[in-house]
Amino acid sequence: MPNVGAISAWKNLTSLTFNSIPAVRKFDHFRSVAQACVQLEELRFRAIGPHGHCMYIKDVANSLQYCQKLKNFSIEQGHIADFLKDLLLGLSHCPVLESVCVYNSDLLERSSLKCKNNLQETILNLIKKCHLLNFIRVPVPHVAKNGCNKMKNWITAKLDHPRSNLFMEFCEKLAINEDQFHAFPPDVPRLRYMRWTSRVCETH
Repeated sequence: MPNVGAISAWKNLTSLTFNSIPAVRKFDHFRSVAQACVQLEELRFRAIGPHGHCMYIKDVANSLQYCQKLKNFSIEQGHIADFLKDLLLGLSHCPVLESVCVYNSDLLERSSLKCKNNLQETILNLIKKCHLLNFIRVPVPHVAKNGCNKMKNWITAKLDHPRSNLFMEFCEKLAINEDQFHAFPPDVPRLRYMRWTSRVCETH
């Protein structure tokens, strides 16, 4: 297990990626990183834990309250569905958040989340609290294209103010990669963030 806490010494760190660390079961040392590296703007996680099992999200979620300058968050992880609510609640404490990209790398996963309503309110809360958010991609269990459109319409109707620059995607099995960029409408704002998140949210 790498000494994650040692990263705390890099006080001016603005971008941090954790990639393919199979020994991780808990990530409690990440709290010290979040508390010390207050300039963090980008956080990326990919394939952490044994065989890609998600076993650390609660530790990360509980530490995100210290990431007050976080703008971009992305994660590619198997077995993540049951931890999505904790993650989104944690991200709601990041006031300048602009993009969130979550990719479930295990498409055969069976989540205990029975319906989208378990996450719908949590996603709405995140969008309301993060006024700068303009890109959110979260694979909601059991949601296909039609359900995704209904969910987006429901969220849009619940917002206090129109968010015309907000791009939302909630289909369970959609991945974002470079070949799909042409499919997005030209008025989708800040395409650079989509390109940034694609480095994590793509099929490997």
